[in-house]
Amino acid sequence: MTHENDPSNAKPTGGTSARGAGLSRQELQAIAIQSGVQIMRYNLSTRVAERFYNAPKLYGVPIIEENVPESVIARSFVSEDTVDAYRSLFTNAIAGKPSGSADAKIRLASGEYRWHHADYALIYDDQGEPTHAILTFHENSAERELQFKYAKWRSGLSALLEESILYTEANITKNEVDLQEGTSFYRREGDDAASYDAFVHYGARRLATDTFRAQYLEFFDRNRLINLFSSNVHEDTLEYSIMSEAGEELWLRANVRMNRHPSTDDILLVIAYADIDQQHKEFERLAHIALRDPLTQILNRSAMESDIERRLDRAQPGELLALFIIDLDNFKLINDTFGHQQGDTVLRQTADALTQAFDAEGIIGRLGGDEFVAFVSSLCNEYDAIRLADRVVSTLQFCIRNNQHAEISASVGVALTRGGCAFDKLYQQADEALYLAKRAGKCQYHIVSVDQADSMANKAPKQKDLGLVQLHSLLEHMDAGIALGKVDKQEPRSISVVYDSPSYFKSMGYTEELAATNQAWLLTYVVKSYLPGLQQKIIFTADTGEATEYLYQIQLPEMKQPAWRYVRLSRIPGDDKDCNYVIAAITDLSNIVCVNGIPRLIE
Repeated sequence: MTHENDPSNAKPTGGTSARGAGLSRQELQAIAIQSGVQIMRYNLSTRVAERFYNAPKLYGVPIIEENVPESVIARSFVSEDTVDAYRSLFTNAIAGKPSGSADAKIRLASGEYRWHHADYALIYDDQGEPTHAILTFHENSAERELQFKYAKWRSGLSALLEESILYTEANITKNEVDLQEGTSFYRREGDDAASYDAFVHYGARRLATDTFRAQYLEFFDRNRLINLFSSNVHEDTLEYSIMSEAGEELWLRANVRMNRHPSTDDILLVIAYADIDQQHKEFERLAHIALRDPLTQILNRSAMESDIERRLDRAQPGELLALFIIDLDNFKLINDTFGHQQGDTVLRQTADALTQAFDAEGIIGRLGGDEFVAFVSSLCNEYDAIRLADRVVSTLQFCIRNNQHAEISASVGVALTRGGCAFDKLYQQADEALYLAKRAGKCQYHIVSVDQADSMANKAPKQKDLGLVQLHSLLEHMDAGIALGKVDKQEPRSISVVYDSPSYFKSMGYTEELAATNQAWLLTYVVKSYLPGLQQKIIFTADTGEATEYLYQIQLPEMKQPAWRYVRLSRIPGDDKDCNYVIAAITDLSNIVCVNGIPRLIE
């Protein structure tokens, strides 16, 4: 038909005149062309629609169509999910509603459905009765897509905001903070109080701890976030700590979400603050466990090797580095003689001693068994390595005694390098140095230089002048000797002996055979009149840490007269939370007699 293909020749149908429709066909055609929108004239009584402009070409529809909207819906011109909205537009017009609008997806000639926005207004005859509706259609897919994304974004925020302790909304394009939504910690300061930039600086100054202040400012920087959004990255996260009013460090996670406003195209920002304090501290605890040897709490082998490799990679040219391998001598004897529990105690004490020996200078780890590793950097010269090796050998000297005794020392192998050496090679050289120290007689150290074959470090193993055998001999020949007492913190305040030196052991009249059935006690054979005073002194020192001294008498079975003893008491550190340890240095004053109640030396 001619009128279906040539809009200029088409005429209104249904018995409606141009005057009755309000505007002539030529006027409507001109308006449609100038505005670029699709225009439809709809006869309310006949339900005939007349289209203008380029509707036939753009949508593949006739200029004039009957039984609208049902005919349109029947041939799937409108997508199924928006049929109700499209139908309501005509239903409202027929019912006499003066104007209305709707959004629907309409099929193009290509077969693609695109969003369109439609508005209508009624036209009335001379008696004021509505006769026609003029409808305008324009594609709004881009706007609808923005609205859809925005609605989806807001919907997705719901769960995030519910899990948050606080949230903030802002327009970072306009540098504005919405003080009505979420924000409660912000305090207005000055003329620029409501700006986003002022909000960020306030948070950095008042909330973030010193450690995170610079990172906080960088993360929330408005220009950074705008650039991030322009790069199609719409989310970011920062974990940081704040200081509570009680002075406690607490951890938060700031979840940032951005989207464009569907109308203004501004970039909107939502910051949701989540309390992650418990999770963070639990993570730190688990990370600590993963890196630590469970027995000694120093680094395990894997963590220690990783730390050393990173330090070797960062070494400056010429920087002197040293790897120590420490092996306990005779450790198997401890396990075999006193049991693995005592062996574990020795390993823990070794780890503590190494940590103190290297202070904050070193990386300390346990290889396994009774082998340990220490790594230090920035040594001034080889003498620093010798000093540390000498300190280790001097420190790691243990003597365990009850009815039997065992002595432990340490052998140390040290490898030096001035950088450029891989961990495996350094470890191999230190292990070989340890072997040489062991072969030379234990309780000594050997140092090799990986870089210089003629270095002074590559000499014979060095042995301490005072080894464990000499120390045991010294303890054996002391006058009366020493004893290590353990005092329970809770009632009853029992006092027992953990260790007694050979000289004290003998001064109390014990033999090896007797000790097997009767352990030595610090208070054994103390004359009763002196016993309460001695007990009070021991407990006082255990509780306060203040050194005390006491003069008392003992009465051994074979003694005709009581003998005098002088004791000096000091508290020492221990790893038992239920008790304190007191070391007693006891002197035999048997050559003192009491004259008129006053102790005097026998001449």
